[in-house]
Amino acid sequence: MPDTNVIISALLWPDSKPARALAPAALYHELFLCDHIVQEVREVVRRKWPHLLKDADALLDELAYDLLAVNSPFAALLLNPHHYLRY
Repeated sequence: MPDTNVIISALLWPDSKPARALAPAALYHELFLCDHIVQEVREVVRRKWPHLLKDADALLDELAYDLLAVNSPFAALLLNPHHYLRY
């Protein structure tokens, strides 16, 4: 599950490590994003780089991901697996 910083870094710097990590992750793995991450990406870009909002929307549209509601049990497990899993 990429966080807001990874997505924004990939948007701002296409040759950055986050961008180079996000591209194959999205291509070869199933990504999950919580709805609050998608909202936060749009909010931060709108506030700091409003001229890139269409690019941010395009990036989010092109990424293949499953959207999770923040209050879903599966989202809670992904965000904090140690709380739910005992090794």
